[in-house]
Amino acid sequence: MAERSSRVISAEEAVSLVKDGDTLGLSGFILFNEPMALIRALIKRGVKDLTVVTLGGGIGVDMLIGAGCVKKLVTTYMGLQHYAPIAPNFRRAMEQGEDLFFWECDFQHWHCAMKAAGWNMPYLLTKQGVGTDLPKYNPDLREIEVNGQRWIAVPPIPIDVSFIYAAQADPYGNVIHKASVFSERIIARATRRHIISCCDELIPNKYINREPRIVTLAGLVAADYVVEIPYGAHPEEGQGYYMHDRYHVREYIAAAEAARTGEDADAFKRYMDRYVYGPKDHNEYLEAIGGMRRLLELRQSML
Repeated sequence: MAERSSRVISAEEAVSLVKDGDTLGLSGFILFNEPMALIRALIKRGVKDLTVVTLGGGIGVDMLIGAGCVKKLVTTYMGLQHYAPIAPNFRRAMEQGEDLFFWECDFQHWHCAMKAAGWNMPYLLTKQGVGTDLPKYNPDLREIEVNGQRWIAVPPIPIDVSFIYAAQADPYGNVIHKASVFSERIIARATRRHIISCCDELIPNKYINREPRIVTLAGLVAADYVVEIPYGAHPEEGQGYYMHDRYHVREYIAAAEAARTGEDADAFKRYMDRYVYGPKDHNEYLEAIGGMRRLLELRQSML
């Protein structure tokens, strides 16, 4: 029997698989489970004209917008809970008419678009949005009549590459989430080219076989590549490992808001220089945000 091949690669190798103009799927929801380490590495590569697909965008998506990487955004919500009801870079782009197309939708439309892509369907039908102005603002959501009933026809949005944060993965792409699974499975099924898991911990395959019921991605939707990056979701929460870093979240928002309002036009640039462009790798980033002492505080906050 042929020996199985490891799918473990570096963060730099992972982001090199994303090309200008690709559709990028991102896991997570607001302040949970965004693959932040890969997002920062992708920004450093200078990728442009991305279509970003995510269930509910948080700091990672907002940072990609602020860095000028995103041309089209497909999501249901862009905000940071009580810290910022509307994410600052997204808000600036919408208010100032920047070159960012927002594919506005509700949760049901988003899921239909992903399922249609995963099932290779021309569209899926839903009653959600019938009789509203949503098709006026998003012409891709067409209101049609079938057998005397009105429906919204939602087209597929296939994903080229997906970055999916996870607590654990084995070297062969089997993935475990320690808590909530938001959109990870549906994004993986809609992905055409590469599913890439950013995990906090690389584990032996025997752990996967020991408790297969908790495996979230495997088989046809196993990750094509695995990147081990401890604290790879920081400053967001890596569920089961560490809480979100409320001090860093506030620092990010303060910088982006100061730039948006014109109070300090260079504030966001200084943030990016300090935490994205400055550190040569993820280890240097962790030192920049407070090092081991801060990481242990976040870890203990989860207990």
